[in-house]
Amino acid sequence: MGNLFSAVPSASSPARAEADVREQDADVTADAVDVREQTTMAPLLVAQMDPDVLAFLQEDTFCQASPEQLTELDYRRNVDYPQLPEHVYFEGCFHGLKQSKPTESMHPRLGYDVAKAASTRRVRAFLAAVRQCNRGWLMSLASRLPKSKEGLLVRRLIKEGKVFGDVAIQMHAGDPVRPGDLAWHMDAANSILHLALSLRGSRTLHAKPGMGRADTDHEFPQEPGSVYLSTPFTFMHSVEYHCSKEDYDDRIVAVQCRFLCKFADIATLHSSGDFCNAIMKIVHDHLRHNTTLTLPNLDQVKEALKSLPK
Repeated sequence: MGNLFSAVPSASSPARAEADVREQDADVTADAVDVREQTTMAPLLVAQMDPDVLAFLQEDTFCQASPEQLTELDYRRNVDYPQLPEHVYFEGCFHGLKQSKPTESMHPRLGYDVAKAASTRRVRAFLAAVRQCNRGWLMSLASRLPKSKEGLLVRRLIKEGKVFGDVAIQMHAGDPVRPGDLAWHMDAANSILHLALSLRGSRTLHAKPGMGRADTDHEFPQEPGSVYLSTPFTFMHSVEYHCSKEDYDDRIVAVQCRFLCKFADIATLHSSGDFCNAIMKIVHDHLRHNTTLTLPNLDQVKEALKSLPK
C-alpha cells in the first residue's frame, strides 16, 4: 500500500518543511485496547529537508567515510542479515545533546548504560534546531502527560531536551536487503518519539499496525533528505535497503534519533501496563491532531552550531 501521510512545504516559510497528517479517530482512554494491539497504523509524520541543510549534513565526516574510516571513528560492524554475507552494516551510537562531553545512557544493542560520546557538531546543531523549531508542540505534549511515575518521567525527559538525544548513525552497503529478507521488530520504549533522517541512498520503511498481526504492509520510501517522526515502539516495522555491492557510492546513511535514556528509565517504562494504555494514546493523539513537524533551515542550523560548546 502507499503512504498514509504526505509531506507539504510550509505555506508561511519555504525554508521549512511541515507534515500534513490525515486525521484519524483518536482514543486516549486508559481502559481501551493496548496501542500495540491496534489494527490501524500509528501516526507517522513525514517531511523533507531543505537541499542546503541536506548538503550541510552530507558534508559531515561520517557521510564521506569508507568502512575502514568508520572503524576508526568508533563505528561497529553489525550482522543483522546473516543470510546476506556481503551486506555491510556499520553503526555508531552517540548522544545528540548540545554538550561535547560524553554522557551515560543505554546502548541500544548492548542493553546497558555506557558513556556515549557526542555526535558530530553538525548533527548536534541540526537536532538542537529541530528541538527549538518544535518546542511548542513538545511542551504541549509534556503538559498533557499524566502525573504517574511514567508520565512524569517522559515529561522530565522532554523538558530536559533529551528528545531526539540518542543518536544511532547507520551505514548500509553491499548486498541489498529485499522484501524477503526483512527483519521485523518493535523498538524499545525510548522510541516513543523517534525521528529518522535519510542522508544518502534509498531505503523503504515497511510498517504493520501494532504487533503486526494484520497482513497490511505500509511502505514509506526514504530518499536523501527524507525525515519521519513516529512511535516505532508501538508497531512492527522493518527496512528494505536498496544498496548495491557493485558501487559503494550507492551506500545508505541514515540517522535514528530517540529519547536519550538510562537503562533504569527504559526499564520503568517497559514495566508499566499503564504506559501503553494511557501515555502512548496521548502521544498518538497529540501527533495526529496537535503536531506539525517543522524542520529548520540552514540559518537556524548554523545559529544552533554557534551555540554549541567547543
